[in-house]
Amino acid sequence: MAWDKLPVEHSEKVTTTGPTSLIGKVKVVIFERGLFRILAVKVEEANFEWDQSEITVKGQLGEVVEGDRYEFEGRVVEDKRYGLQFASSGVHVVLPQNPPQLATFVKYHGVTLHAPKKSSQAVFKGLGEQAMKQVTDDPQVLKTITGFGIGDQQRLIDFFTSHDFGNTTGKIIEQLKGYGLSERLVNVVFDRFGTQTLTQLTTDPYALLKLEDGELGFERVDELARRYYQVSATDSRRLQAALLTSARQLTNQSGDSWVDQERLLSAALRLVSRSGQVSRAQVSAAFASLLTEEKLVADGEHIYPAALDTAEWQIAACLHELIEKSTLKAPAPKRLQAKLAAVEADQPYEYDQIQKEAIELALTKPVMLLTGGPGTGKTTIVKGIVQTFLKLHPKAQPSEVLLVAPTGRAAKQISAVTGIEASTIHRLLGLTAEVTDETLVNEVHDELPGQLLIVDEMSMTSLTLFAALLRAVGPQTRVVLVGDFDQLPSVGPGQVFRDLLAVPALPQIRLNQIHRQAADSSIIPLARAINAGEVTAELFAPADPGKYQRRRFFHAPITAVPAMITDAVQLYHKRHGLSLMEIQILAPIHAGPAGTQYLNTYLQAQLNPEATDKPQVTFGNGRVFRVGDKVMQTVNDPDKNVFNGDLGMIQSIEGTTAEHTNRQSKAALKLIVDFDGTEVEYTRPQDVGALQLAYCMTIHKAQGSQAAVVILPLVPEYFPASPNAPTIMQRNLLYTAVTRAARALMLIGDPQAFVYCANTPPNYRHTTLTERVAAAFAGEAQPLAKQKTPRAAVPDAPSTAANPAAVADPNLSTGADALPFDHQARQPVPPAGPAELTPALVEAQTIDPMIGMGDLSPADC
Repeated sequence: MAWDKLPVEHSEKVTTTGPTSLIGKVKVVIFERGLFRILAVKVEEANFEWDQSEITVKGQLGEVVEGDRYEFEGRVVEDKRYGLQFASSGVHVVLPQNPPQLATFVKYHGVTLHAPKKSSQAVFKGLGEQAMKQVTDDPQVLKTITGFGIGDQQRLIDFFTSHDFGNTTGKIIEQLKGYGLSERLVNVVFDRFGTQTLTQLTTDPYALLKLEDGELGFERVDELARRYYQVSATDSRRLQAALLTSARQLTNQSGDSWVDQERLLSAALRLVSRSGQVSRAQVSAAFASLLTEEKLVADGEHIYPAALDTAEWQIAACLHELIEKSTLKAPAPKRLQAKLAAVEADQPYEYDQIQKEAIELALTKPVMLLTGGPGTGKTTIVKGIVQTFLKLHPKAQPSEVLLVAPTGRAAKQISAVTGIEASTIHRLLGLTAEVTDETLVNEVHDELPGQLLIVDEMSMTSLTLFAALLRAVGPQTRVVLVGDFDQLPSVGPGQVFRDLLAVPALPQIRLNQIHRQAADSSIIPLARAINAGEVTAELFAPADPGKYQRRRFFHAPITAVPAMITDAVQLYHKRHGLSLMEIQILAPIHAGPAGTQYLNTYLQAQLNPEATDKPQVTFGNGRVFRVGDKVMQTVNDPDKNVFNGDLGMIQSIEGTTAEHTNRQSKAALKLIVDFDGTEVEYTRPQDVGALQLAYCMTIHKAQGSQAAVVILPLVPEYFPASPNAPTIMQRNLLYTAVTRAARALMLIGDPQAFVYCANTPPNYRHTTLTERVAAAFAGEAQPLAKQKTPRAAVPDAPSTAANPAAVADPNLSTGADALPFDHQARQPVPPAGPAELTPALVEAQTIDPMIGMGDLSPADC
């Protein structure tokens, strides 16, 4: 019975049932997502009336293998569209009952026996009719019998050891839910451990921490372990888990690739001492064991999580091999220059000397780094590299050029410029949304097929992700790394691009001359002044509001920020027809009355209010989505071809849980989002949970993209009152925000807040990648101890905000839990201009909300 066919006609005796069961062989897995499966099953035995050779089985079935026999528990139900089906509430594999079934069984599971018939017969001859029960209870029992083919005994032991056939999927799901795990977490856990889930948790319940899921922190897993598995306070598994968790948390918070040993031990001791008496000596003993097992790596007093240590050395080794052992032949200089001249002749502009050098270097060296600020021509050079490469290789297909970026939006931008399809690094490598650092450095990927790999927005690429990418690059591929190292670093640990630029052995070009933006634009000069720390209040908020083209400053206290932003967006739309997708509001943090959370709720109410003819859906946490909302995808979902950071508009909402909809729907929910022409359907609440309102987003989320208009509020309340508190209000944050504006920039708030932010140098991260790459080129194979890189000094704070000392890198955590809104911060200076932007002020020509955009139309964006 195919899933897409109409329901079959059954006899009158065939109908829905109560609890029952069936045994059958899985012919086809029709659909799968998470634990949910829809199967076409050949019926062998049914404890209910059935008149067809096949039946459709659906439910939370987990991992199933086509060709295997299973017993399904559940009931026959009637689907209004597809007719009678079997809704399964539990499933377990039917183990082989004789030698031929055993031979087929292991074959379907990918085990190749040297002598399938002989070895299968040996099992049943040696153990009798109950052979499979004995083997699944203890696979080592196979060592007590003889008669196997060469190596088959060990192959069977390994196979049955790795599969816990005694635990049914239903039993696993029920037990995990009994631990209080949500459906999403149950899916995450089962996807990682499969049928071995309960065995794994019995062996070490702290294995749940390997998932690196935000809802499974140490405290929650520790409570589960001590309550359900009777783990003592001083259990070595608990102490080691605390150390590994602390190492990961400290490096994630700081962005460093290592942590001081003393700091790590103290953090772990605090973690385990919250519930139970634990001595420092006991934590130190667990620490020593982790070093022996190489789950932590020591280099002097620097302690690395194993994945970060491995990633640095992998990057160093790969770059050394790509450059020093390259067999790539550089094109003849005259031929290269001729092809470059032909490309230039097709352009409406001429390349300057540095641009020509960059293109030639990229096509003659195995690896090249290209960096420069906004408007310096990086994109023009990338386009020139691609076009010149294709002229040099006329038989090459565009698919030979691999364009990638860390985010979907950045990939779309480079694709639009070059005309060649680009993808995220995750998609190129076939990575899932929940990939961990350990997986990134250990998983083996197929060698990339292209001859030219260009990575854009390199400053956003984390240490472990870049290591995974480089390991997939073959000797036939040239690598070009492009980015602006003055922008914010990656969300994950490391500052890869900055570190690589510090290695003299790596060919690189640094751009300084401005090529992009109109001559009357003041945005790039402002960005350069911010980057140099050479700013004044007058630069941001001049006495003459019209002094600077394409940007304006509006004084506003924090209480006026939401209304002023709303008025600005409405006027941009009214006067120039700009859509919400062309206007982006940025804020440094999530929390507070000028943070993204409140601004999104406020802007939704003002720009897309509730209406009786506008469908919407409300979730238990109070979140509301409406047709017409601007939203962002927050996790990678390769199945839907939508990725973290992608922006879209909600096109339709229907279903039994939806409000204000007249459309009849049998589904509980169906929400469709238009992501730049690609419609994506969401039907499950946990999938919708990956969406968030995006009228306003954090500056970090905006990195790698641009908008025609950027509106940026900055007020003293963003700064913490405590002088020792971490702050994200640093120069590279403001620089990144300002450079997101393609045509116009509106600044709102207190000019002193902008000045203080611009005068606060970034805290560069503590890494050893530069030294390790240099060591690889020097022929050294052993880790080098590195003196701690001094943090940049923070200037004295203005009177409107306290000076926060850098303890962690808050670039990595801008949420309410990590950087709470500080209500004790001092109030801003009184506004010197209108506190509210209104149509009346525009009509009176008091202010110009178009800020120099008189020549801009939607077609220009």
